Amino acid sequence: SSGINAEYGLDKTDVFRTQLRALLRASSFGKLHIMFPLIATIEEFRSAKQILLEEADKLQQEGIQIGKYDVGMMIEVPSAVMLADKFAKEADFFSIGTNDLLQYTFACDRMNNNISYLYQTLNPSILRSVKKVIDASHAEGK
Repeated sequence: SSGINAEYGLDKTDVFRTQLRALLRASSFGKLHIMFPLIATIEEFRSAKQILLEEADKLQQEGIQIGKYDVGMMIEVPSAVMLADKFAKEADFFSIGTNDLLQYTFACDRMNNNISYLYQTLNPSILRSVKKVIDASHAEGK
């Protein structure tokens, strides 16, 4: 499994494309799971996936063999939780980044002693968020 910061990569497409090309080359050695972290919108996921497909096409045109790969995303921000049903139709898999999800949901930093009390891993809002993502994934047979 490999994660690429799509937020950084979509802003610096040459770096992002280089990373994706390296991952695609590696897929010839075994099935790869490419995961985009910090995806907040459907458009962002689609853009990252489109760049991946463009690079796959370029490599194939260069005669480089590409193996099988899945494309997924890390669910780490509340907007991704709220759109999990939409993402589940387009992503091959999810991974839930509960540390970041908790921090973004409560607008807290677990390292800040003034608000660290907000870092509640079993808070019902976090558990409901995780359940929403799991249910959306299962609804799409994933």
